[in-house]
Amino acid sequence: MLTHRQHEEIDAKYPVPAWTPLALILMRVLLWPFPFARRRMGSTIAGRVGKVGRLESGEKFREAFDLAMETIPLCLKPHGRVFFSRSLGASLDQMNSWYWWFFLGRAARCARKLGPEERRRVIDVLPSAPEPGGKEQAMLFDEMSRWRWKENDATGAMELSKQAIQADPTWPYAYVTMAFYAHRTGRLDPLPLLIDAVRADPEVRHHIESEFEESPDLLAALRSAAQPS
Repeated sequence: MLTHRQHEEIDAKYPVPAWTPLALILMRVLLWPFPFARRRMGSTIAGRVGKVGRLESGEKFREAFDLAMETIPLCLKPHGRVFFSRSLGASLDQMNSWYWWFFLGRAARCARKLGPEERRRVIDVLPSAPEPGGKEQAMLFDEMSRWRWKENDATGAMELSKQAIQADPTWPYAYVTMAFYAHRTGRLDPLPLLIDAVRADPEVRHHIESEFEESPDLLAALRSAAQPS
């Protein structure tokens, strides 16, 4: 699966055209007189990506969670090699693996708003992961660490944060989360973690400034230790 850095490289090489959102709106308008076509498009895995996002953005967390969890098993269905070449079938399988992690990650974010039963359901699904999830897996473990932190389980939160870093060492926000826990608990020095975050992606500096604005000495040490090249 793709790491944060690989995502950035692909985005730089193949930028999404500025007119894409307008094209999607236009497509929905054109399909409006054809309810069957709209239902058909919305029922596909790709169509559900957008629907889950819209439901979550609209704070319809229950509906978004249920749709995401309902879609996850569909992502594990193998592609028949009768209809696809081996290379194309492998590419589709990899895409479905990305979908699997995407939907579980969105379910996890919604579970934060819903309750312990939904969080347990997310955890129960994890063993069926088709393959390591790269950035998506890191984001999921980062989210799960926050659950543990809210439950006053600092040890569990830090362990999951460590797993997030291991899932994708190029995703800077896992380092920031771990640094937050380290700073609050005093169990680790947060500075090396923040330095690693900036080395992974210098753009994370703005996020660090907001997260640690009450720790000016730490921020000053970070600026001194991680000067832009």
